[in-house]
Amino acid sequence: MLKPELLHLLDHLDQESKVEELGIISNGLPMDRKRKRRLSDFPKSKKIKTSLDRADAETNDAIRSKGAFGIEVYQIFKELTMSP
Repeated sequence: MLKPELLHLLDHLDQESKVEELGIISNGLPMDRKRKRRLSDFPKSKKIKTSLDRADAETNDAIRSKGAFGIEVYQIFKELTMSP
């Protein structure tokens, strides 16, 4: 999500007639609100998935850092439902 080329690539794919749907898989690294909003601007963008190391907070936090599980999951839903 941090690569500057990502938005150019998505823009190109969004305009390509053979591409019906765009999806992104993220490792959950934080990104600013402007970039998140920009990702939602693509009409063909249907999914943004975030990977977690484990499905439970205790194990995930042991790998990523204490509190990461709750923060990551909460932030994803909060930011995807916020108005610009």
